[in-house]
This record gives sequence, C-alpha cells and structure tokens, in this order.
Amino acid sequence: MRAWDRGEAAQLLRQLSDHEAGNCRQWYWLEIAAAQGKASSSWRTRLMGILLKVLGINACVAILQQGNLPGLALYAPNLQRWQQHSQQIMLDQLLFLGCALGLGFGLGLLPASLQLLCWLYPLIFLPLYCWRHWPRAKATNSTQPDAPSDEALPGPEAALGLLGIALAAEIQPSHAQQLIQGLKAGNDECGHRLGELIPELRPDATLDHFQHGCTALAAGLIPAGLACLCLSVLPSYWGLLLTGLLFAGWIYWQHSRQVLLTTAAAWLGCAALGKLRHWL
Repeated sequence: MRAWDRGEAAQLLRQLSDHEAGNCRQWYWLEIAAAQGKASSSWRTRLMGILLKVLGINACVAILQQGNLPGLALYAPNLQRWQQHSQQIMLDQLLFLGCALGLGFGLGLLPASLQLLCWLYPLIFLPLYCWRHWPRAKATNSTQPDAPSDEALPGPEAALGLLGIALAAEIQPSHAQQLIQGLKAGNDECGHRLGELIPELRPDATLDHFQHGCTALAAGLIPAGLACLCLSVLPSYWGLLLTGLLFAGWIYWQHSRQVLLTTAAAWLGCAALGKLRHWL
C-alpha cells in the first residue's frame, strides 16, 4: 500500500480527531495533525472516513499502519487484541466448515451439493454465533462510567491542548514537552509513553455489536467463498482436497502445528462418521 502523503495524513488525523470528539484523544490527534501541514482530501481519505464511521478505529488501525500514519502506537495493544479476536473467529469458522464438508464427503454428497452446503453454512452458523456472543457484548457495553471526581482530568474543551492534559496528569513540564515534540516528529514511542502516563488516553478495545457482526460475517464468507471456488473449478473431489490444504495452511500460518493437528483430526473424524453412516 502506498504511504499517505502529508496532506492525506493531515486529513486522516483530523478525521480521527473528529471520531474521538469528547475525550482526551481528540487533542492527541490534533497535536499530530498540526505538524503535518495543510490537509488535502482524496478518494483514499474519503474511503477511510467511511470505514472509520462504520467499523471504528480499532478495526482500521492495520490499514492506517500500512500507510505509515503517525500516532498509531497508542492503539497497538488494541490492534493485537482485535487480531487475536479475528483469528479465533476465523479458526472457529474453518473448524466447523471443515467438519461440515467432511461430513458431507463421508455421506457421499456430490461437489454441487457441497457447494450448496458451503453457502448454507454461513446463513445457519453466523446467526447462532452472533446470538451466542450477544449477551456478553451487551453486558460489556452496559457498564456505566464512573462518576467524575474532583481530581479527574479536564475535558478536551477545558484543557489547553495535550500539554495541559499532560500537566494535569502530574507529568513534569519538561518531560511532557519532550514527549509531545517527539510525537509531532513522528516518534511513536512517545505516543506509547503518553498512553502509559495518562490512562485517559488509552482507547477502548471493546467492539460493539455491529463491529463484532462484521468480523464474524467476513470470517464466515471468506472460507465459504474460497471452498465454493475450489469445488467449482476443479473436477470431482480434487476441489475438496485443495480446500482442505488451503484451510490447513492458514491454520498452520496463524496458529501452531498442534492446533492444525487437532483441527484436522476433527475434520477426518467427521468424514469417518459420514462414511460409517453411509455404509450402515
């Protein structure tokens, strides 16, 4: 991906500031945007603006990082948690879809019937998956914030920029100024350090219902579409073999050999049960 130029970076940083309106991170992004110069809009910044509104910052950090946007070190822990969450959802999808295909193979279904099974699988599994995780997400999002105290940091409108917020957090003025200057210069380590010193700067890692549903939808449709493509292009059950190899390669790449062996054993077990039922 081509890196963001200074104008695009300034535009994206202002969009991030608008997205974080109402908390201390608004000033965090404005401080970085001020060092980028004049903002310029392009089709890439407009597309990212739509994605930020729909998916949120946590889901877009990986894309923004590929363009070398400064200041994203603050979201590095959230990115890691979101990636682990997405990988776990994808592993669940590959496990159950592979078991369904193995069972269909054992029962002697034709490749066309296996393709239909691939498309029926997301329609059946994804609503159940979202329903299973809905109570936990609802309980997480229903937590009320703590009542403001007299020692709370000033809000983004009351504080005199990021420096005022840092001083209110009892950071030494010289150290705060040094961190902010390093942040403007593109040193992401300074942003990470500010997040450690000012807990209010740390972003929330919670995914809402829509973001969780989009992640599950993508994780379900991608393997189903890939399996249908392999089954439709290759003759007989060679497409099923290629699908299994692709699924196994992804699991080995993202997880470990032990996870791969456990998942493959589940696939083969379902195929064996299907064969046994077919013979009986």
